Amino acid sequence: MSKIHSISIGMPVYNGEAHLVQAIESLLGQSFTDFDLIIADNASTDRTDELAVSLAAKDSRIRYYRHETNLGAVANFDFVLKQATGEYFMWAAYDDIWDSHWLERMVKGFETQGVVLSFGKVVAVNETGSTIRDCGTYVFSKDRLQRLIKYFWMEEYSGKACLIYGLFRTSFLNQNKSFVDFNVNNFSDMLFVFHCLNYGTVHIDPSTVFYKRMPPENQGKFSLRTKVLNSVLMMDRIRYYVGHIAEASHVIDKLVIVLLLPLKYVKAVVSNIFRMVVR
Repeated sequence: MSKIHSISIGMPVYNGEAHLVQAIESLLGQSFTDFDLIIADNASTDRTDELAVSLAAKDSRIRYYRHETNLGAVANFDFVLKQATGEYFMWAAYDDIWDSHWLERMVKGFETQGVVLSFGKVVAVNETGSTIRDCGTYVFSKDRLQRLIKYFWMEEYSGKACLIYGLFRTSFLNQNKSFVDFNVNNFSDMLFVFHCLNYGTVHIDPSTVFYKRMPPENQGKFSLRTKVLNSVLMMDRIRYYVGHIAEASHVIDKLVIVLLLPLKYVKAVVSNIFRMVVR
């Protein structure tokens, strides 16, 4: 019977050959070694399978799965969680990089009572690994409502989505809504994190860095002008914004979010237009 580790790391991947090896080696080189790495290949058509199999043969902590057909990104995120056996769980993107003490510091975060999510500092990097921007250190209140308001109010491009790559208790994730239930276009990760913040505090350790690879905006599916129009018409965000009302767990929280929605909408439109102009 295979050993059950303290942490299970789930890495969903699709056509990740460009950065997969670097990401996996970044995790295998952690100072905290009691973990297993669950790689779920979403029917990649590049060398992902070859690279993952080769790395798994060298390290028994790696468990590799390959889907015959592409399940979609959200379903693959859910799949790796279902394979987890560790007390703690962390999602890991196949193109990111972590400081060598990341896991060690994240586990220590749970020494504080009431913590549901342990995280560090985010630095955005480009395709070559060069720094794009330092996203700063997130600070969240121990008060539930203040915590929810802070996260809701943060800009969507601020790196707030990265919190989904923090460390959770596996039991907490399994006892709450599945990630596949947060199906709101490209905003599922942020609504999922908002939901989690109902249940406890966030421990932030600014001494360890998560390097999030972010491609240039102009490489996205839509042009920035299209994104601005989508924001103005709320075509791509209406379900996401309204979803916060449903995910807030208390009546007073829901009422506050309702009051903030118009301001959030105006803020997003102005911010996106400004970004388009300065570019």
